[in-house]
Amino acid sequence: MFRRLIVLLSVFFPAFSSTRALAGERPNILLIMADDVGIEGLGCYGGVSYKTPNLDRMAATGLRFTRAYSQPLCTPTRVEIMTGQYNHRNWKYFGILDPDQKTFGHYLKDSGYTTGIFGKWQLQSYDPPDLPGASNRRGTGMHAKDAGFDRYSLFHALHTEAKGSRYTNPTMLEGTAGSEGELKTYQGQFGEDIWVDQIVDFFDATKDQPTFAYYPMALPHWPFVPTPDTPGWNPNSEQAEAPEYIVDMVQYMDKSVGSLVEKLDAKNLLDNTIVLFYSDNGTHAKVVSQLQDGRQIQGGKASTRQTGIHVPLIAYWPRKIKPGIDHDLVDASDFLPTLMDLAERKLPENAVTDGISFAHRLFGQPGPQRDAAFFWYDSRPGWDKERFRREVFALNKAFKLYRNGRLFRLTDKPLEEIEVNPLQRNTQDKKAQKELAAFIEKNLGNAQEPELVNAYGEPEFDLLDIPANKQETRELTRRMLATGKEFPYGDLNIPQQRLWIFNPLEIAEDEKRPCVFFIHGGGWGGAPESLAAQCLYLQRRGFNAVSIHFRSPIKNLTPRDTLADARLAYRWIIDHAEEHHIDQNQIFISGGSAGGHLSLASRTIDTTGNGFDQPEPAGLILFNPVIDLVDGWSNGRKKCIQAGIEPRDFSPAHHVRAGLPPMLILSGSNDSLIPPKLIHDFQKRLAAVGGKSRFIEYPEAGHGFFNYGREGNQYFQWTMWEMEKFLRQHIR
Repeated sequence: MFRRLIVLLSVFFPAFSSTRALAGERPNILLIMADDVGIEGLGCYGGVSYKTPNLDRMAATGLRFTRAYSQPLCTPTRVEIMTGQYNHRNWKYFGILDPDQKTFGHYLKDSGYTTGIFGKWQLQSYDPPDLPGASNRRGTGMHAKDAGFDRYSLFHALHTEAKGSRYTNPTMLEGTAGSEGELKTYQGQFGEDIWVDQIVDFFDATKDQPTFAYYPMALPHWPFVPTPDTPGWNPNSEQAEAPEYIVDMVQYMDKSVGSLVEKLDAKNLLDNTIVLFYSDNGTHAKVVSQLQDGRQIQGGKASTRQTGIHVPLIAYWPRKIKPGIDHDLVDASDFLPTLMDLAERKLPENAVTDGISFAHRLFGQPGPQRDAAFFWYDSRPGWDKERFRREVFALNKAFKLYRNGRLFRLTDKPLEEIEVNPLQRNTQDKKAQKELAAFIEKNLGNAQEPELVNAYGEPEFDLLDIPANKQETRELTRRMLATGKEFPYGDLNIPQQRLWIFNPLEIAEDEKRPCVFFIHGGGWGGAPESLAAQCLYLQRRGFNAVSIHFRSPIKNLTPRDTLADARLAYRWIIDHAEEHHIDQNQIFISGGSAGGHLSLASRTIDTTGNGFDQPEPAGLILFNPVIDLVDGWSNGRKKCIQAGIEPRDFSPAHHVRAGLPPMLILSGSNDSLIPPKLIHDFQKRLAAVGGKSRFIEYPEAGHGFFNYGREGNQYFQWTMWEMEKFLRQHIR
């Protein structure tokens, strides 16, 4: 008696609910998920860098999905696909699946299926023992013996330090449901070859009963090493790593899938087989692949860009699934209800799932469609996750919206996304924003969102939180500032001559990175914590940041003393750059209001006659900067006169010089201290000496609009997006 075998490969398919498509015995199910390959890795999606004839053939004779999505990284996708729930419902830590969860293995086993899993696990333990907080996480995940599978053969099934190799001479934990299993190393062999044969044997041994096998492949995940098809491959020698081996690895992934299908066919197990091929996330970021339209695509693994989440999904079942292309949405949560529909069983009433079955789409039948996909992505805490941050977003066929309001248009070109300027959104953009924002809130309302923590499990400030009032804003920003490292930059007896350095958590011991040197505003007074949120924002995005304090022009001090402090702090950062991981050739000076004045004055007004500190900054980023003391900022003009300073002599807008770095100026149309006209006048003077600047004017915004806690943080987010873009454009 032939049984139906449903093979789910690194591509997801829509579920079907009609038993008319499955007349006869219930099907076997095989779900194959590749590790780290985006759509650009397959020829059937327009990729030309790799030969993938087997998957291309399956796509040509089966159903290819053009809008299948995963999470950007492996554990988030693996947890979501196995439980059918978005990550905000059940996320624990990276490399951990909550042992209290039920997987599709459990549900299918309860539905009468024999179940097996072969490939990569990495859901029981991940952190090395010396990582801060690791003792709270190590070994707390689900053991494969408890995951709902009658048989398992898995790489990285226990602690990371004991995982061994996944490729040449692979190590696997092999066992049965309820048993601890036995670690076994296959000398002289290759991981995928072992698993392919084990899967075929598993189906052959269970051919008299409905069977489900889950095959989370190892390929083509880093390390980039030779495969058995690489010329000179020798399992008895050290396996050298090289980026060019990615070609061999992608092609061996394809060969392994083809071999699996052929061997099943040879045993008459393919006649009623659905093959689904899917991937857990995009291609590794160090890999650049080419599409047939000529575009070079850098892998987006771990990022929320389209290149990190748009993955292949192919459904293959000869004589059952008609050749075609499906353009509707699929995400990882959809697999659980799809598998249950294919098994012709319903989920228990108490089961929670965010997925929508796409089984009916496999057979061209009517049924529910997914209008949008939701993503709650935060891979922390966990080893090597210092550079990550929480990102919550949703997308439909035409738009992608982040919770912080950032909107992108998705074009007809696969993987292309175009950011929509928040100041230039049209009716269609606003409609999409409203709909996707509601979809995000609906999903977030379904469960308590996990606490925001860093890579070590320590609480982290949420920059999307909106303080209730000015007092709460001050309290929060003071606490934010305290997370920086405090140093004196001048006289130890002058308490104002202090600065705070914020290094990215992931920065290496001998690594140097660009830095933003912040000078706060407040009428040449104010407080250094006022820009602490900006420091944290950039720190989390891989930049160094510095916030300085300085003396105010009170009593016997003048604005010249304030400027001298700002210059002294800048000189200190240059002199101490190396010990604080700062690339002194990549320092950007930034300030708001009076801090904007000091930022520009530090490069245009030489009060000492000794010139300007070198190297020249890589750029200036000025937030409603009061740079004109002749026609603007009357209070600053008054302070200059009181100190015996001619306002024009202390007005940066009137001291432009050749050789100034590129500038980004962000200000509001309703700013009475520095009206837009004065900024335009400054730009003309700057352009006359060859300087370059960009001015973004925010309608209806007043002075100080950019600060954290103001205007519901709307402008804080907008201005930081522009700042980050400027930084990345001008890094030397």
